[in-house]
Amino acid sequence: HPHYISGIAELFVVYRHPIGPDLVVLCQSRARVPFRGNRILTLYHPKDGHKLLGVLRLWRQEPDNTGVLLLLSSIHFQCRRLDRSAHFSTLAIKQNPLLAEAYSNLGNVYKERGQLQEAIEHYRHALRLKPDFIDGYINLAAALVAAGDMEGAVQAYVSALQYNPDLYCVRSDLGNLLKALGRLEEAKACYLKAIETQPNFAVAWSNLGCVFNAQGEIWLAIHHFEKAVTLDPNFLDAYINLGNVLKEARIFDRAVAAYLRALSLSPNHAVVHGNLACVYYEQGLIDLAIDTYRRAIELQPHFPDAYCNLANALKEKGSVAEAEDCYNTALRLCPTHADSLNNLANIKREQGNIEEAVRLYRKALEVFPEFAAAHSNLASVLQQQGKLQEALMHYKEAIRNLASIHKDSGNIPEAIASYRTALKLKPDFPDAYCNLAHCLQIVCDWTDYDERMKKLVSIVADQLEKNRLPSVHPHHSMLYPLSHGFRKAIAERHGNLCLDKINVLHKPPYEHPKDLKLSDGRLRVGYVSSDFGNHPTSHLMQSIPGMHNPDKFEVFCYALSPDDGTNFRVKVMAEANHFIDLSQAMWLGYPGTSGALFMDYIITDQETSPAEVAEQYSEKLAYMPHTFFIGDHANMFPHLKSTRCENCQGQNLVNTVIEIKLSAFGIFSLMMYFILKRVPNSVLWLLRFPAVGEPNIQQDTHGDYARCAVVIFLIAGETLASRVAASQLTCLGCLELIAKNRQEYEDIAVKLGTDLE
Repeated sequence: HPHYISGIAELFVVYRHPIGPDLVVLCQSRARVPFRGNRILTLYHPKDGHKLLGVLRLWRQEPDNTGVLLLLSSIHFQCRRLDRSAHFSTLAIKQNPLLAEAYSNLGNVYKERGQLQEAIEHYRHALRLKPDFIDGYINLAAALVAAGDMEGAVQAYVSALQYNPDLYCVRSDLGNLLKALGRLEEAKACYLKAIETQPNFAVAWSNLGCVFNAQGEIWLAIHHFEKAVTLDPNFLDAYINLGNVLKEARIFDRAVAAYLRALSLSPNHAVVHGNLACVYYEQGLIDLAIDTYRRAIELQPHFPDAYCNLANALKEKGSVAEAEDCYNTALRLCPTHADSLNNLANIKREQGNIEEAVRLYRKALEVFPEFAAAHSNLASVLQQQGKLQEALMHYKEAIRNLASIHKDSGNIPEAIASYRTALKLKPDFPDAYCNLAHCLQIVCDWTDYDERMKKLVSIVADQLEKNRLPSVHPHHSMLYPLSHGFRKAIAERHGNLCLDKINVLHKPPYEHPKDLKLSDGRLRVGYVSSDFGNHPTSHLMQSIPGMHNPDKFEVFCYALSPDDGTNFRVKVMAEANHFIDLSQAMWLGYPGTSGALFMDYIITDQETSPAEVAEQYSEKLAYMPHTFFIGDHANMFPHLKSTRCENCQGQNLVNTVIEIKLSAFGIFSLMMYFILKRVPNSVLWLLRFPAVGEPNIQQDTHGDYARCAVVIFLIAGETLASRVAASQLTCLGCLELIAKNRQEYEDIAVKLGTDLE
């Protein structure tokens, strides 16, 4: 890489990313050359002896020339002749006590000698003499890093950038420090600014990839590492980083290619050999993995990760004794190597040495208290020993991260149990608490509901105040007693997250054509959705693309999900002209504001989104003349002519829609009681959703359940989702079915139930 000339002696910021048991990722900042005279000079190489002789002759001719003295100081420093470098810097200071560059170069000497406080004092003195001395700030930052004062180093870099914001190398190094401090968003901003200043700066692309990797954004990390190696085909660290994230993403063929390219640049890199062996192991190439692990150990004999992984491969082949030796070697090199402790314990357990196995499992958990495999293994042994309570404790610790898997899989009771276990282990766990609240909503469990909602609102308020991503998803925010401002802010946070992911790809924004000539005078309309398949969105709008006048509209559909093979997907594809372009307006699918600046409009109507609540939306309101909501049921079920519902117990049926605030569920139950009491022979039918919530609903309402297609009446709520039915009734001219309050709702129900005409 091209060197950045400055007064810094050397600054390598090294990071380790725990991706796999043997992974070491190095993200080195730019190497800098220790020199600053009072003019731009060619970088000196120690072999250029004739140049040194020429400078010495010049010094003899002009012994008081401070520029020559500074040059000699720099040359001797590069040749590692620190005493001579200090001598010439001191001579320069004697000639000019106000020469900041001389103090800085003398500080470099002290830093190389390990005299950090003396180095820092000289750098600070140089800056007092020359407050705009950029290299002085950079040198000071390096010394402060070496002294462990990371915050002070950050301030030094910030000061340098205040004098010259275009120093992209310095900004990248500042990003490295911020990343080391865990301030990932600030680090990301530094790398992005460095790339904006110098788009071909491969180091910043690679460092940005490391941030995305640390944030779990694997695909963005891959993109940035690939960009780095494209800009610099000999960038070793970027190839290593690329191989590591590809390995984590289980894209093994590409990971192997990245590691092999790294080895072509550095054939004796033990860590790369170790990581390559891991990929071979995952691919089932056990013999090749063993050979590659042995090569890594040959290059770096004190490599416990390689010994541990070699042992795993040997055990896989049945060489248990040799595997045990390798685990023991790893533990001799690193007595706190948790993987080796756990794996050796497994061997001891299989050999019947239970006491030793338990000791090793416990030791592994002392080293790594969140080691799920060790918790599970220890729990299994304790269970066999009859120590059930202790076994249960370790099982719970092992499974606390399974809650989200249960929830996503629809196993709600198991998810609830796991979230509760997680909260017992870690009471201050916002994500677990909010997910537990959502699961309890799903199963209609209102126990301690008011207190639960109070705490959930408090969590969201705290996260919004601290500018953190809320634990409540925008789609779920409508379920809770949150203010409109909170709902909008939650959507904005998630919208900004999407925008950040897009911005880092550095794609130019789409430029809309100024006229319709390019599309033959037709307006191009784009529909974007992840639900073009067997999903309610497609159920409602699958015929819409084909309903556009082809002379006036050109329809594009962009699917964000893979083909599920259903007729819903086939129909949308057949009805649209293209599956390419996008529009920037919201419609069906998500019943609320996106909170995203890139969404210009939300298609709605005056009943669903009255003008007086426009502040609830980040989009402009685009009103349809009647109702925005459509359905395709007439086309889906043309054979259903009868309105009678099978299994209905009579004809006195109405279908009620009300936004039930769950804290007032008892009031709703009371309303239903009075309606049923006032209408003879009446029955309350509720939608069966979800089945796991039925016992809780039955405890409150003692109702029966069915699906009926009958008359609808309702109380309109405050949110978009709670006003859609009111919009449809208004469109149909049935305003008398929209109640303004609970009493009016009850009266409408009784009238419809008793007046059969």
